[in-house]
Amino acid sequence: MMQKIYTFVALNPLGQKSFGSLDAHTVQDVLTALEHHQLKLISARVSYWLTFLYWCNVSLSRQEVYLFSFDMAYLLRAGVSIKDSVHSLLRQKVSQKMKIILNRTSIYLNQGLNLSEALKMYVSDFGEFYISVIQIYEKSGCLDQGFFKILSYLKWKDALEKNLIKGLSYPILLLVVFFCLSVFYIESVVPIADDLHMSSETGNTFSSSVTFLWSYGPEILLGMILSWGLGRILFHQSPRFKLSCNYLFSLLPFIGKLHTHRALLIFSHQLEMLLKAQYPLEKSLEIVTKGTRNLWLQSRFNDIMKKIQGGSSFYKAMKHEHFIPKTYLRLIQTGEDSSSLTECLETARDYLEDRVKASGDRIALLLQPVMMVFIGMIMMMFVLHFILPLYDGISEWDF
Repeated sequence: MMQKIYTFVALNPLGQKSFGSLDAHTVQDVLTALEHHQLKLISARVSYWLTFLYWCNVSLSRQEVYLFSFDMAYLLRAGVSIKDSVHSLLRQKVSQKMKIILNRTSIYLNQGLNLSEALKMYVSDFGEFYISVIQIYEKSGCLDQGFFKILSYLKWKDALEKNLIKGLSYPILLLVVFFCLSVFYIESVVPIADDLHMSSETGNTFSSSVTFLWSYGPEILLGMILSWGLGRILFHQSPRFKLSCNYLFSLLPFIGKLHTHRALLIFSHQLEMLLKAQYPLEKSLEIVTKGTRNLWLQSRFNDIMKKIQGGSSFYKAMKHEHFIPKTYLRLIQTGEDSSSLTECLETARDYLEDRVKASGDRIALLLQPVMMVFIGMIMMMFVLHFILPLYDGISEWDF
């Protein structure tokens, strides 16, 4: 039977009404789940919109994961139990997806499961790395420290992406200007030139072709949207198609290398955090590899992990991968030879971070003149299509 999302109203032991949502197969499952909370069910109904979002696999946003980690970290540091911390988050204003997760997590906790075991049911929302860090620090009895470690990692990742976006903001602004000039040219300049009959024979052909494209613009746009939607479906449902797309994207000049180095940087940071928590190298590699979204890179990391399991060293397993910089490999080799792999991983992470930032700045510098050339082409078409015929017409006037 298909799992659905139920919204319910229940009474707590104090006689107060409680509202919430829960994923279940039947109303009886909702009733059984609420009994663990000592809640008396009043009414429950299926929310088809939430069920649709649930089956579309709408994941938690990065901000929601950060706020969950932030609240849990400070509540646990203050001495609040895990169950009470989850209950307090349920009373806050959160999204419906987060409310479903918190309700189900609370039920799992009441059934005797650990927090990491409860969150494993939602690995697509939190990720393998997130849950593994929770599990490590949960076993050591320092769960609040685990949440603070996750917070520092999320802040670092967010700052990294903001720096990349900041560097590319000016070229994107130029792209918007280019688009606005194109719309202005097609919408205003071309019709005026046609009405005044001042364009040459070549200009008329160009004008008619532009007008044709503009007339069928909605159909073209609809086709592009449908193609994009089909591509997204294939990308998510067909691993082979996604693997091919990831590999082809990595071959793109500048942008492909930037994306690959960024993924390697995140891989290094996660691996460093797990090794600092005294987690074995092979197990750490398995966790970080599972959390890699790029299927092509995931396959390469899997090959590295298999070589290490076969008895190879970390450096020897990585040295034949062409996407890994030579300096990075040298740092890994030094760390293994000196038995200080964690410290050298930290140095390698700093090296990759500087390299990613430099690559982002280089791409921004390259895009700026390219966008200026495109804008110049629009201005040139404006001059050739409107201004020059205007001067030709004025020169023929008899004063």
